[in-house]
Amino acid sequence: MQKIGLPVLGGIDFIAVSEIILCQSDDNCTDFYLLGKRKITATKTLKWVVELLKEHNFFRIHDSYFINLNHIIKYKRGGEGGVVEMAEGFEADVSRRRKDDFLKSLTDLRMIHKK
Repeated sequence: MQKIGLPVLGGIDFIAVSEIILCQSDDNCTDFYLLGKRKITATKTLKWVVELLKEHNFFRIHDSYFINLNHIIKYKRGGEGGVVEMAEGFEADVSRRRKDDFLKSLTDLRMIHKK
C-alpha cells in the first residue's frame, strides 16, 4: 500500500493514496477528504498536491478540486461543467474549461465508452 507524507500543523501525517477521495484548495492549504469521512488539512497548495499525485489515478477537475478517479460514483450534467459525486457523499464541481479533458480522460481510461 503506497503512502504519502502530508505536512500538517505540528508534523507530518502519512496516509494511503487509495484512501484519498478528493483534495480541495483552501488558500495556501489543501483539505484532503478521506475514506471514513476523515479530513486532513495539509499546509501545502493544491498545485503541490497535483505534482505529488500526478502519477496516480487523479484528475484536476477545477481550480479548487483534484479528485481520485477510483472514487467516482456519478457525473451529473448541468451548471457550468457538471458535478462529480464521489464516495462518502462528497461532491465537486467540474469547471467548464476542464469538462472536455475530464470526460476524455475517463474515456481514455476506459471508464466510459463513447461511440
